[in-house]
Amino acid sequence: MCVYTGISLQQEILLSPSPVAEVIEGRNLTLTCSYSGSHNVSRVVWSNNMITPCTVLTTDCSSCRPNSSMYEAECMGNDFLINILAVNRSMNGDVWKCDMRIGLDFLPSKKTTVKVLVGINAAALWPETEIVIIENTLGYLHCLTSFGKPTARISWFQTNATGDVNITSLSTSEMISLDGLSAVNSTLLLQSLREMGTFEVYCSAENIGQHFKSLKTTVEVLYGPDTPACTHKGSIITGCIIVTQGDNLTIECTSNSNPASVYNWTLPDSSTRYGGKLKIINIQPSLSGQYRLKVWNIMSPTNSHTQQGNNSTILTVDVQDKVPSTSTQTDQSLQTGVLIGSVIGACVVGILAGVIATLGIQYMRSLSSRKAESNQYEETQRPPNTAHKTDVYDSIQHYQQTDTEPGNSGRGETETMELETGNSGRGETDTMELEPGNSGRGETDTMERSASDVYQNQIIHINEAYEN
Repeated sequence: MCVYTGISLQQEILLSPSPVAEVIEGRNLTLTCSYSGSHNVSRVVWSNNMITPCTVLTTDCSSCRPNSSMYEAECMGNDFLINILAVNRSMNGDVWKCDMRIGLDFLPSKKTTVKVLVGINAAALWPETEIVIIENTLGYLHCLTSFGKPTARISWFQTNATGDVNITSLSTSEMISLDGLSAVNSTLLLQSLREMGTFEVYCSAENIGQHFKSLKTTVEVLYGPDTPACTHKGSIITGCIIVTQGDNLTIECTSNSNPASVYNWTLPDSSTRYGGKLKIINIQPSLSGQYRLKVWNIMSPTNSHTQQGNNSTILTVDVQDKVPSTSTQTDQSLQTGVLIGSVIGACVVGILAGVIATLGIQYMRSLSSRKAESNQYEETQRPPNTAHKTDVYDSIQHYQQTDTEPGNSGRGETETMELETGNSGRGETDTMELEPGNSGRGETDTMERSASDVYQNQIIHINEAYEN
């Protein structure tokens, strides 16, 4: 090929885009060859990697010989275009240039290199299903892209109540190359904190502008039970629980864990109960003592060994004897009072009876003593002969008659006095009886006057009769 040297250097051939022509795979790539001079251009020759796939005659710019099915040509004044149809990744790195025939010579352009961009078409998480990890252990989640060019960029997001939070800083990435293309495998280090609970994660990838999002994966953090927190009658238990015999005991305990825990009670009598709420009806002193509560759960993480979480607490219950109610105490007090009153009354009656009996005995002894003194006195005063015995007896009979007449007592009483003198001639044993009648007050007097006065009157009458 001859080069026309008569053209000014300022009238060179220009090829664009240059030096690199980027195109996304599957799309068309357009190259433009331009001439800024005033001479006529009769032909444009396109070459790719030193091969001429297309020649365009300026008199017929609609065709590209010989491969019209792969290329299209177009003329716009001194700008001559070629469309490379449906570029594929195999065309990546091809080198193109154009030559123009001006007069008898050809004027070449500079070269340009084709860069085919291959976009990714997917980003996926692995494992695809829910991932379960245990608190304070390591968890991993992977995001893998399809092959493309250039290398894709991956971002990680965590979904919460306020929106999506970028957590890409917790990830690392590696590239996998194949046939000039690359795929990316990004690994997210999961934070296994119980405060995070259950949350969603997804990844997003892009390389040539289009973003591809993965499906969301649920991440659940498992943790063992906390120390149980227990309440009694709505108050947190901090010490010994005191209940009264016969009452109902209710204790409610909770323990934060994931998954939920099993509650196992051991009572002082070695019996067992289950559940966070313990209720005992009609509690008795035999259930005083320590109540042991054990809580546990089973944690099964993804791709790891099953673990058991455990915790426990001990509560002390004191069942006290039941105190009698006020009404019962009153009844018992009344009964006790009646009993004490009865005992005291019996004691008083006994004491009074004893006093009366003692006084009676003392009185009878005094009476007997006085009678003995009277008999002794009578014997000392009696004359040696008994000539007047009949007169004395008659005087006594006279006294009896006159004293028993109504009205002599001054109170309408009837008194009877009998004196029986023994046959010894000394008046040895004398018996006196006094029978009072009805008083003027309508009352019955058992003994209105003392026996002592009667006895003295008897002595006086005897003496008077004896003197007479």
